[in-house]
Amino acid sequence: MRILVLISGNGTNLQRLINNVHNNNTVHGEIVGVISNNKDAYGLTRAKSANIQTNVVADTFVEREITYQKNREKYDLELLQVMDAYNADLIVLAGWMRILGNTLVHKYGGRMINLHPALPNSFVGANCIRDAWEEYQRGNITETGVMTHWVSDELDRGDCIQSIRVPIHGCDTRDALKSRLNVYEQDLLESTVKQLVELNYTRDLVKDVKRLPERYPLLHKGKVRDIYDIGNDLLAISHSDRLSSFDRHICDVPGKGHILTESSVFWFDKIKRELGIDHHLIYAKDNVMVVKKCRVLPIEVVIRGYITGSTQTSLWTHYKNGTRNYCGIQFPDGLVKNQKLERNVITPTTKGEVDELITAEEIVAQGYMTQTQWNEVSEKAMRIFEYSQRYAAERGLILVDTKYEFGVDKEGNILVIDEVNTCDSSRYWFRKTYDECMREGKEPQKYDKDVIRDYIKKTVSDPYSQTEFHVEQEQIDKTINVYRFFFAMITGGVELCDLRYTTVEDVVDRYYEDEHWINHDTVVILSGSTTDDAHVQKLINFAKAQGIYTLSHVSSAHKNTLEVMGILDKYNSGKGRVVYITVAGRSNALSGVVASNTQYPTIACPPFKDKDDMMVNINSTLQCPSKVPVMAILEPSNVALACRKIFDLSR
Repeated sequence: MRILVLISGNGTNLQRLINNVHNNNTVHGEIVGVISNNKDAYGLTRAKSANIQTNVVADTFVEREITYQKNREKYDLELLQVMDAYNADLIVLAGWMRILGNTLVHKYGGRMINLHPALPNSFVGANCIRDAWEEYQRGNITETGVMTHWVSDELDRGDCIQSIRVPIHGCDTRDALKSRLNVYEQDLLESTVKQLVELNYTRDLVKDVKRLPERYPLLHKGKVRDIYDIGNDLLAISHSDRLSSFDRHICDVPGKGHILTESSVFWFDKIKRELGIDHHLIYAKDNVMVVKKCRVLPIEVVIRGYITGSTQTSLWTHYKNGTRNYCGIQFPDGLVKNQKLERNVITPTTKGEVDELITAEEIVAQGYMTQTQWNEVSEKAMRIFEYSQRYAAERGLILVDTKYEFGVDKEGNILVIDEVNTCDSSRYWFRKTYDECMREGKEPQKYDKDVIRDYIKKTVSDPYSQTEFHVEQEQIDKTINVYRFFFAMITGGVELCDLRYTTVEDVVDRYYEDEHWINHDTVVILSGSTTDDAHVQKLINFAKAQGIYTLSHVSSAHKNTLEVMGILDKYNSGKGRVVYITVAGRSNALSGVVASNTQYPTIACPPFKDKDDMMVNINSTLQCPSKVPVMAILEPSNVALACRKIFDLSR
């Protein structure tokens, strides 16, 4: 698919497309050009760096040293001439700040999408974030959002393709809200373009698409991680490459999410194998983890081995201000910053927009956990921390402090969740130089991943009031090298050379295709042709409504018999139970081949154009030879109910 992008400014959304579409060989799309109405737009520099052709179609002209704005008709004709030369399948307005006229919309509206920081049928125009903020201040709304939509004659009112709701928090400033919406915008734009490319909605087909299906709903979007519901009591946690600081998104550090995922996977594996402590991790690839869905115990179990820190909740901040009883623990006089404590201590906090210190007694008294749960959580957390300290010391590091989180699965088991001992959740110092630094009254030499934060503090007078930051590539490269170095130290030299950002859809699809069916009940749908896709989708939807997981394959028993046999061999080897659904109409050999070569039930649900078609061709499904037990059900909803009963009755 040939993609043309229109921009007006910094090009942060364009950069996301360059990173994850233009440079990604797994997505068969190409950004063939970038057009701007502003010759000074930094997005043009981003495009040129990626070897993408650029054009400027200025929306002003100068006459006798006076600058005039071109009228819409004149401007559209100039823009059309440039756009036509690209022969684009999809046109993306990514931060385009000029209203397009009817002539251009009528020609390209069927394949032109816009990114807009508001929900469908709400705020329009360039000031929509301001308008949403003011409505929130008046108490009229509690959320806003972002959307992608098809461009139409009506400003920001075209058919919605995808949207994300974004809550407005009480502690938000308008700039903080704008910054958070920008992060959502980038994710949504990438998701929309990627799905349109993968679904091959080009030219005439693209205009028939209204709203893309939400395959895996987004449950929570954090500063650096996103959580999706992927069904079957499972979640997907995507560690993004976003780097957050000063209460906002700063930039992307390509590869960061991959390394953080691998770090947690490494530690999850060690604590299960070495300590027998179970966790929520099921599967991981690149920057995405598939995990058990748990009820989160809303306490961060912070464990400290040293007295240090500079934040409002840190132990040293409270201690130097005279506090000696901290989280219910009594500390002696005479401690100095960064010294080792006599024993490791747990100093928990609540989980929320603002973390609050809390004692073990208050956790139970206020109903966050029962006493039994707290006893188990604190015991497991301390064992993990002490083991991790010993392990880190062997690698030349001091694990100073960290935080652990726990959840309860549907069987009532308490599991370690979230992340474990990553460089984002933990403080590490270098062991070799610690004693010398303490003798000389210096800060311990830390494992320092805050390259970009420190760079901004030196170059920006007030980073909290600035909404956009330009970070040099040199600083981004330094940051990812620090993450690489940390991972290599912890793992004893393992290097991650091929760092990748992979979408949740790709990882989850691979997990379900390769792993999930082995131990779980699964419906496998086999269809003879892609012309049956609409019928197959109905079966999938009804099965999903019954809580049944499905996989689908297209293979003809007449033309690809060996391929069909290979599919059956795969699923016959699993430990879970399978029901096959066959979708074939006229000469239905598929149902007989499947039923004859598997120990599992086979249900035929043939697609028919109409009742006449059914009357002519139904016999090829019904007339199977002896010892070929095919069950025929014509209504997709009844097929799903039958599968549910088969699974329930065989328990």
